[in-house]
This record gives sequence, C-alpha cells and structure tokens, in this order.
Amino acid sequence: MNIKSYFTEIWQEKYWWKSILLTGIIAMIPIVGWIYLLGWLFEIYRWNHTPKGTHLPFLPTFDIFKNGLFLTIGLLIYAIPFLLLAAMISGLRGVFTLADMNWLTVLLVKLFSFLVKLTLLTGILALMFVFPALIIVYEQDTQIGDFFKINRIIRSVAQNIQTLSTFFVLSILAVFIGSIGGSFLMIGFIFTVPFAAAFYANALGDLNLITVS
Repeated sequence: MNIKSYFTEIWQEKYWWKSILLTGIIAMIPIVGWIYLLGWLFEIYRWNHTPKGTHLPFLPTFDIFKNGLFLTIGLLIYAIPFLLLAAMISGLRGVFTLADMNWLTVLLVKLFSFLVKLTLLTGILALMFVFPALIIVYEQDTQIGDFFKINRIIRSVAQNIQTLSTFFVLSILAVFIGSIGGSFLMIGFIFTVPFAAAFYANALGDLNLITVS
C-alpha cells in the first residue's frame, strides 16, 4: 500500500477541488447527501479498475445515487442484528427505570446504558470492517440482491480477513480525515468528508481482494 498516492491521486485531477466542493455541498443534505456520497465513493472505486485509472466524478448522475442507495440498504441489512440487540438491551433498561430506584436498579440502568452504547459502537466498527467486502460483491452485478447472499459475503470476508484487517486501519484514518472539518465551524466538512471518501475509494481500489463468485 502506498498511502501517499491515495492523496496525490486526488490532486492529480485537473479540477479536483470542484468535484470535492460539489460533492461536499450535496453531502450536507440530510440523508440524501450521505446516500449520494456512498455512491460517489463507489464510482471512484469502480473507475480504479478501468484502463483510465482514477477519476473523480463531477456531475451528479442517477447511477451514482442509485448505487449509494443500494449500498446504504446493504449496510442497514447488516446493521439489523446490532440494532435489534441494542433495542432489546434498551428495553430492559426501561423496565428497570420504572422499578423502585435503589442502588441495585441504578447500577443496572447504568450498566444497560453502557451496553447499548457498546453494542452500537461494535456494530459501527463491524460495518466498517465488512464494508469493503460488501462493495466487491456488489460490484460484480450491482444488484441489491447481492447483499442477501450472506454466504457469499461471509466467504468474501473470510478469504480476505488479513487484507481487511489492514484496511480497517485506513478506514479509521479516513474517518479522522473526514472529521477534521469540524474544526472549521462545520463548513470544513464540505471539503474534508468527500476528500476522505475519495481517499478511502482510492485505497480500496488498490487492494488485492479475492473476489468470491
């Protein structure tokens, strides 16, 4: 992996800042913007496999939004177990909240609150880990049904476990890059979030992931 190149490839585009700016503005739209950002990320990753190499999408297209929507649905599918577990624990917390408050119930309420947060955090980290596998499986047919091929996803993760573990560190770096914009009165997110997405896509496109059919 050449981490430096994942940054420089973005700057090699003649009008890279226009693409970043436009995507950042779209990404500020609640829900819709983040769906588009996922599709934009996927488009960069897919173009990494073409003879022309890396390219930053500029004009928004329906395909970008559609791919982002399908990827969002795919992430939600794999988030369901964590969301259900968090809901169950939250329900137990609510039961003890209604009971007579003594030192034991207070302790249990705090414990369940911690477990809810821990479950959600674990879910986020797990999704970050399997997201590359979801992308490489989805790229083959670009159909929403690809995400329901659970065995295929599991085999993809299993066969790429070492590579995905290494890439997980780059995922954390991408999240850090995206969060830097918060230091500039939120407006910085317009630049740092899409830049982080492009960095992530370039890095993912450089991985030698085993494709499971």
